[in-house]
Amino acid sequence: MSTPRLDRRTFLRAGLAAGVVCAGAGARPARMARAAAGDLDFASALEAAGAIQAGRVSSVELTTRMLDRIARLNPKLNAIVALGADGALARARAADEARARRESWGRFHGVPITIKDTFEVAGLTTTAGAPSLRTHVPTRDAAVVARLKGAGAVVLGKTNVPIFASDWQSYNAVYGQTNNPWDVARTPGGSTGGGAAALAAGLSYLEPGSDLAGSIRIPAHFCGIYGHKPTLDVVPMRGHIPPPPGIAATPPSTLPVAGPLARSAADLLAALEVLGGPEGDDATRPRRWRRPSRPCGRRGRGSRKAGPPGSTSRSSTTPTSRCSTRGSRRPCAKTSSRACASSRPTRTARISPATRGRSPPPTRICRPSRRAGAPRAGSGRPTSGPTTLS
Repeated sequence: MSTPRLDRRTFLRAGLAAGVVCAGAGARPARMARAAAGDLDFASALEAAGAIQAGRVSSVELTTRMLDRIARLNPKLNAIVALGADGALARARAADEARARRESWGRFHGVPITIKDTFEVAGLTTTAGAPSLRTHVPTRDAAVVARLKGAGAVVLGKTNVPIFASDWQSYNAVYGQTNNPWDVARTPGGSTGGGAAALAAGLSYLEPGSDLAGSIRIPAHFCGIYGHKPTLDVVPMRGHIPPPPGIAATPPSTLPVAGPLARSAADLLAALEVLGGPEGDDATRPRRWRRPSRPCGRRGRGSRKAGPPGSTSRSSTTPTSRCSTRGSRRPCAKTSSRACASSRPTRTARISPATRGRSPPPTRICRPSRRAGAPRAGSGRPTSGPTTLS
């Protein structure tokens, strides 16, 4: 069997091709990393955390990507008003180094987030939209900020609010007006308008907000994202303005509550598990607590069982989409998030002799409201941002 002849030209051509392949191999990871970060522009916070944990993207790459998008898109929105780019990149590098040592900081390890400008962040100007606080730079994080940092989050900056979070739009004399990313001629709502606009535009993955009369729910509705107003005293309000800095919240100031805004319901649950729990000496440690054993699920024809976010299992055992109290029917309150009501079992519920005379435990039935205007939350993760920003 004859050996094929290898002339000089064939040898050089093969060597050149091999050199090109080797040179491209070194550049490919950087291109792939940039593409991976771009694919996560509108991902949920948990998806971003999963990508970092799996090594598909680094926290530095994701943080850099968010800072680039902020520089390009935020001028039209004015959603993020106090940026801490250097601190964010330093923390992102620390998160990547911790991951290289196989350490995990928590549910949101290395995920870039923003903070409503009513929560104090150490080293970042916190004004609550008030000119009198234009130079206020806290030395201590608010409780919700400390807990999110304890869960591994990377703080990019602060988002705009109306003065003292007291309006359903987001304008103040310090930073000006925030615009809705779906139509910059319209408002994103308030008072967490800057945070809702940043999430809808793909400039952040999570935002802690506060709510008394719709400050989480209205911006979530206007911008087509998810928001949750928890029960009173579930999330500590230390470090929130109002009241003025350094003054503990006392009645009636304790009526507002803190809660998360995000691009998925699963993110809301994960954030609430981090944020919830009583304030104490260990407030910086993420708290683990259980949600109700019967979480609210969609009810209606063929009604859906309560289950984890994304569950589509159905059952015919819950025949009504309205709250029932002793057989009566009354509609649930309609808000931009799921509105729940506690009710007692209907007349058809069986009560055993052993429990006769006792008050049966309340059941939780809710009906999610329909959204109008902005794209409906829950319709799937968008593959691109608002067209008004392109």
